[in-house]
Amino acid sequence: MTGQDWVCDSCETHNLTNATVCRTCQRPPGSVTGTVRAVPPPAQLTRRQEATPVFGESKHAKISLTPVPVPPVVLPRYVPAPVRPYVPPSVRRPRRPGTGWRVVKLLLSGTAILLLAANCHTLLGLIPSAGSAPSARATPTRWRCPPESCAG
Repeated sequence: MTGQDWVCDSCETHNLTNATVCRTCQRPPGSVTGTVRAVPPPAQLTRRQEATPVFGESKHAKISLTPVPVPPVVLPRYVPAPVRPYVPPSVRRPRRPGTGWRVVKLLLSGTAILLLAANCHTLLGLIPSAGSAPSARATPTRWRCPPESCAG
């Protein structure tokens, strides 16, 4: 070995100096071509030398800013809401007269509407029909008299 990193001539893998076989293909150095290639040294990067920029006097240097007076911020004072006195439940609000009956009337009328809608078919069947033709059941059928009672 040359004391430097080497390149496998079979798989082009870079191997370290102390490696006796390639870390990828497990072949000894130079087994295919007979020569051991060293890893080329990294290219030296050079820094480009540029001219130092020259700055002139700024056109804004002649402008001077004057501070604008800002009035102080005055926050409104916190004034708590007045405390309401405690009023017991018995004294709070008298009930208006008649509100209980309004509720009862509302419930009864709602129930009547629901019952009427649910039993509409039955209620319509109870109404007798005055102007229509008599039905087949309403016409009496003629019974023949038995011969014993008719002979007479």
